[in-house]
Amino acid sequence: MTKFVHSPVILCIEIVFILFSLTKTSSKTFERCEFANILRYYYNLDLDEVAQWVCIAQEASGLNSSLRSLDSHGLFQINEQSWCSPPGTGCNVECDKLRDDHITDDLACVKVIHAEHQRKSGDGYTAWPAYQRSCRNQSFAYIENCFGNQLTSQYRGNTTKNYSSKVYDRCELARELYEEHNIPIEEVATWICIAHHESQFNTSSVGRREGDGSIAYGLFQISDQRWCSYKRNELRGCNLHCSRLIDDNIADDVECIKHIYKEHDTLLGDGFTAWAVYLPYCRNQQNESVTQIDQCFDTNELKKYTTKTKSFKVNNITHKTYKYCELTHELYHKHHIAIEQIPIWICIVEHESRFNTAAVTRVNGSANHGIFQISDLYWCSHDHNGGKACNISCDDLLDSDISDDVRCVKTIYEEHTGISGDGFTAWVAYKPHCRNKNLEDINQCLSEDELKGTLNISTST
Repeated sequence: MTKFVHSPVILCIEIVFILFSLTKTSSKTFERCEFANILRYYYNLDLDEVAQWVCIAQEASGLNSSLRSLDSHGLFQINEQSWCSPPGTGCNVECDKLRDDHITDDLACVKVIHAEHQRKSGDGYTAWPAYQRSCRNQSFAYIENCFGNQLTSQYRGNTTKNYSSKVYDRCELARELYEEHNIPIEEVATWICIAHHESQFNTSSVGRREGDGSIAYGLFQISDQRWCSYKRNELRGCNLHCSRLIDDNIADDVECIKHIYKEHDTLLGDGFTAWAVYLPYCRNQQNESVTQIDQCFDTNELKKYTTKTKSFKVNNITHKTYKYCELTHELYHKHHIAIEQIPIWICIVEHESRFNTAAVTRVNGSANHGIFQISDLYWCSHDHNGGKACNISCDDLLDSDISDDVRCVKTIYEEHTGISGDGFTAWVAYKPHCRNKNLEDINQCLSEDELKGTLNISTST
């Protein structure tokens, strides 16, 4: 039988093809504990299985999902002669798919291989040379320090999970957030909505985020990309191990979401936007929270919330924090703002003042006032007789009657329309947050007839 020898040209072509095929897929070299946690919590493997597969993958590929050596592929170095195609078909998977960072097909294949060798030899792991050499009697050393206190000597080889999880009842969680973790009652309904959509109230929930491929843990689905870690010496934003987010004690979960909320509130003006479910499902829970959690609290507790949402007095001026839909209705029906502009005004108010008519912020020696954050540099005066372009006292922009605020923003809008062609550019929140807002953002607040814009009144006074 003659042995076929490749010419140099053909060999170069093959090398280029191999390199090209490697660049087509996303690959990853996993951290040891990261891989262990994924197997444990995302794929629900028992600790003894996790230990064996981490050891085998570490010894076979160095946890490099893109590794190709001779005729073997991926994390577990699966041989193409029998198992992946071309040429083998045992796992019914293409070899290229074993070299990306999605390991579902890898695990499906190793289970097939394991089952086949279990039938033949009584120990399925013997299909991998690394098993007898390094893993048979010391695999648990490969997941040491990966699971907090779960992995103690008494659990080595025991497939029972060593953490207790919990599925909360809606009102049970609402009361715990309010009574034990000091979540303000006006925020409780929003957190309940987020937990419902993210985890179905299950503290042990683990899922992969589609956007960045990170793993999210626990009741509030906190991501390992920024907030928790598998490594003892790298605890990331919330300074905790990811495994602590999937037990039935949510104290550390709550401290972490407070941290996340605060950071996003500083950056974007609304801390809840850190959760993808907030805008489509939960944004208006904080505006309608009494109806959402009234069955969870008694009347006196709910009064604490309703009192906060009503008008209050400071320095002899009556102030108010609006609800999202309440302001939408008032802009449309009382102040006759054109329907197509209302989503943008609502967005500007949300980012500028968080619907608080008493908001005052200071910027480079000047101050912005009220629900629309109108500047005293050009538009309002600290002379109580009024003044500047809107001929209004700045203090009048802080009360609960926003009629004068609206007249002023119409003036500002017209002035900037003449300057730039788009009057909304007077507000810094407009371009990064509000430019693309449309009627879908307020359709929960208005009827179908109202959304058709039966009132088509311009912003001119």
